Amino acid sequence: DQAYAVASITLSSSSGPPGSTVTVTGSGFAPNTLTVILFDFSFVEEITTSATGTFTKSITIPTTAIVGSHKITANDGVNSVDATFTVGLLTLITLTPTSGAIGTTVTVSGSNFGASKTITIRFDNDNMLTSPFSITSTNTGAFSATFKIPSAALVGSHTVSAMDGTLTSTGIFNVSGISLV
Repeated sequence: DQAYAVASITLSSSSGPPGSTVTVTGSGFAPNTLTVILFDFSFVEEITTSATGTFTKSITIPTTAIVGSHKITANDGVNSVDATFTVGLLTLITLTPTSGAIGTTVTVSGSNFGASKTITIRFDNDNMLTSPFSITSTNTGAFSATFKIPSAALVGSHTVSAMDGTLTSTGIFNVSGISLV
């Protein structure tokens, strides 16, 4: 009798918003075999397993995925293994106010980020000095912080983004001119 490994997959994260990236790691699959990865029975990616029947592949959760439980399946034609992935709410930030002059203090509030993550705030592509200086999301993924619109900002629309290392959310701030204060 030849012993066969039991095929299994693990996910780098078991939940996240639509559009998030998840790494699927498989073992015990047929060696050197084309293996497809499905999300709710729809093709997402394919990879060829190693000589030992293992693989690691990053997939993107479809942006059309609705909130709730979904199946991620790896299938090599012999083995078909499922893991459950829970789609959560999209990360959101709100800016208060959404327009103003250079020097305006803007409050950035976020929700549905990773729990207890360090949050970075950017204005266009520049990291901002924030208050508090170090932002950490709550255990529910929420945060609030302020920053000042930089003196070098040009009049017009600018992207404000909040990032937790995995998730990013953006908003638009309109600079209306130079403050005389």
